[in-house]
Order: sequence, then structure tokens, then C-alpha cells
Amino acid sequence: MAEVRGKGYRVIVEDSAQLPKWSRESRILRVGKQWLEADARFSLFGERMAGLLLPSIEYDEELSRLVEAYRIRVMAEQAADLQARIGRLASQVRVRPSYFPYSRARLLWHDLGCLIRDGLEPSTLDGEYSPLASRIGSLEDGLVALAPRKYREVLRVEASKWRIRAAGLLTSIARRLAGELHLCEAGAVGDPVDPSPLVMAPEGDYFHECPKPEGMASRYTGGEASCRRTQWTASTLVCEGPSGRVAVKEYTRMIVKWLPASIAGGGIARYMIRPKARLANEYKYLRLLRDVLPTPRILGFCGQYFQSMMARSFLEGRPVLGSQEPMDWRLSGRALARIHLSGYVLGDANPGNFIASGRGEAGIIDAEQARRFNPRRGAWDLVVYTYYALFFNAPEDLVAEGLRSYTGYLAERDPHIMREIEGNLRDPQLWGPLLLAVNVYQKTRRILDDVFGLS
Repeated sequence: MAEVRGKGYRVIVEDSAQLPKWSRESRILRVGKQWLEADARFSLFGERMAGLLLPSIEYDEELSRLVEAYRIRVMAEQAADLQARIGRLASQVRVRPSYFPYSRARLLWHDLGCLIRDGLEPSTLDGEYSPLASRIGSLEDGLVALAPRKYREVLRVEASKWRIRAAGLLTSIARRLAGELHLCEAGAVGDPVDPSPLVMAPEGDYFHECPKPEGMASRYTGGEASCRRTQWTASTLVCEGPSGRVAVKEYTRMIVKWLPASIAGGGIARYMIRPKARLANEYKYLRLLRDVLPTPRILGFCGQYFQSMMARSFLEGRPVLGSQEPMDWRLSGRALARIHLSGYVLGDANPGNFIASGRGEAGIIDAEQARRFNPRRGAWDLVVYTYYALFFNAPEDLVAEGLRSYTGYLAERDPHIMREIEGNLRDPQLWGPLLLAVNVYQKTRRILDDVFGLS
């Protein structure tokens, strides 16, 4: 017989086929070792027993392998869950080891919250789970960098066919014999733990579950915020509260607009469609592009299975698309040239994403399709900039001002890149997709031919 001692409960593990027997008065669970192992490996009882191994506990040496195996499985599954929530952004964050038991405890809270909450102290759990971090990633300065190859291997072993079949058979038998196992009374569990603060991002807060845009914005506007969409097709809301404005972007909104864009871009732009991929990409490039020109600061982000959002600071100024000021257009052209010279492209170089400030520069507020630069992608940026402006009826002379500012800035600093971009602008394959709107295509060709001397 062996024992687990938690804060406020005990698990007595017998070398027998003892089905789980719970005493609410003494807070003692008696169970046969094989049933506890089956719950730890296969969630036989929905982890109503194995979940008691999550928090800080003391246990007899003979149970050490069982506790370690269960905790490794939990870490692998919660690592995969985090990647499912925020996609490739999971590779840019670091997590405290206590994140894994915390996020799993949240799932089991309804059944076990009344028992395990006192043992969920992050600093203690960090110490207990750190030695296992190498199974799902690497430990760097006390934080875990996730390695998908490692945790997927753990999951692959756990998900082998014979284990799944055995789990299904045992679950059916066990629940018929023991019925449902209820350890916490209804209403006794309290509010679930929040693992959000245990995820450390280079910039901004992590939200384990996506709130409403107003709820996310309220954290950064000093109180209750109200949000409005600038136009019905926009994926970004402008939210205002007592201390100012923030922008909240919903990546799942208007996802359909990227389908035709992806077709038009062909193999040049390779537009990302999936919301989580766009969230991760924009997170990365808003920070990289900030070394080149102003971009919004990332305040917070979240991802769930069907939702992805980011809150960022509001970049003050005038959107270039819609401006009648030639200087605003010149600033946008110069900003695009600086982006290209720094080794990046926007992919979606819509003039409406350039914000002209009163400080003689233009910033960028959208980087979800940004990439590393090559001359062909740079040429595509220019085509999109021109085409998009003309599609929304921007005056041709202002669009030309922006393009001339681009050419002047780039040609002065790197004539070689300028010649390569001009060569790509002459490639018929670059223009084929734009024939979908012949009138705009003709205007776009005319302006670019004139500015770049392509004819």
C-alpha cells in the first residue's frame, strides 16, 4: 500500500483491484493501483483520480514513476493545446513550468477544484515540473521553450492503437462497476485558476481564453471600453475608454477576403488564410518592423480553437488612403521603400494601412501578410499599393506622388535593388491575376509604366 498526500486530501493506493472509494468526511480516496494507473494513462475516470497528482503533493517512492508519467503526459497535451490556441505564436512565447498543471487543472476544476486549489502555488509547481521540461522542450532561465517534435513524440506513444482500444474497454467496464466519481460538491469549487500570467510573451499579455473585444480593450483603457468598427468589412475595432483608445483585431472576421487575394497573389504573395497563422505572423513582424518605422505596440493576444484576437496601441495619424494631402502619399511611398531596404515586404501594401503622422513620417498598422524581402515580392507590394488605391478611387496624381517618393528614396540608396524590382514589374506573370478588374488593371499599368519607365 502506498500513499499520496495533498493539501487537504489523501489517496491511499492499494495493491488490489479496489475500485475508487471516496470519503467526503475524511477526504480520503482509496483505490487499487491499477485503476489509478489506468486513469493516469487513459483518463479512465476522466482524470477525477489522476488529477489529484497535478498539484504540489508528497508521495511514496513506489508511486514516483506513475506520478512522473502522468505529469509528462499532461505537459505534452497542454503544450499541444497551447499551440492549438495560438498556432505558431507558441514558438515565440515561453511558459513557466507551472503553466502545465495550471491549465490542466482548469479543465478539471468542476470535479476537483475544491481539493487541488490549495496545492496550486506557481513557484512550488515550477520546482516540481522543471525536471520534466526536457521531455516537451527546453528550459531556459526557468522558462520552457516548447519543442513540437518532443511533445508530439510523447503524444504519439500515448496515442498508440492498443492504448486507445484498452482505454475504451476499461472505461466502459470501470464506469459500469463504479458509476460516476464525484469528489467535489456542486458549488464548492470556487472560481477556476487562470493560467494566463504563466505564459511569458516578448510583448503583450496572453489571454488563455478570448474575451469579447470590449473586455480585452478594457484592460488597457482604464475602465469600461466601447468599440466600433470603422467599416463593416474591417477586422479591427477601435475601442475607447477613460484613458484613451486601443485597437482590437479579430483574425477570424472577414477571413473570406483572403481567398481571392490568395488566388490573385499566385505563387508571389502566398497569402496566409488561417487566423492563427496571421496572428503569429503579425505578432512577429509588428515587432521587427518597429526598427524601421512606427508600428503599434502589442498589448495583449489570445487564441482559442475558433477565435484569434490581438489588442494593440492606437497609432495616431491619418490613413493615407482617403487623404488629399500629397505629403501623406509621399510619406507612405518613402515608408514602403524603407521597409524593402530593411529586408521585408508587406504583402498587403494597402495605402490604408499607412498612417501619416504630424512628425514627418508614416507608420504601418497591418503586418499580418509581411514576409522577408525579395525583388519579386517587392514588385508585388508596388502593384498592390497602386491597384488597391485606384480600386478605392484614390486620385491618380496622389498615387503617383507616393510611387515617385518610393523610387526616389530607393534608387538613391540601392540602385541595384531598384533595377531588380523594375525587372520584375515587366514580367507579364505579375500582372495576369489583376485582369479580373480590367479598368483598374489598365490604370495601374499606366501609372506604374509612367513612374518606373517600363514602356
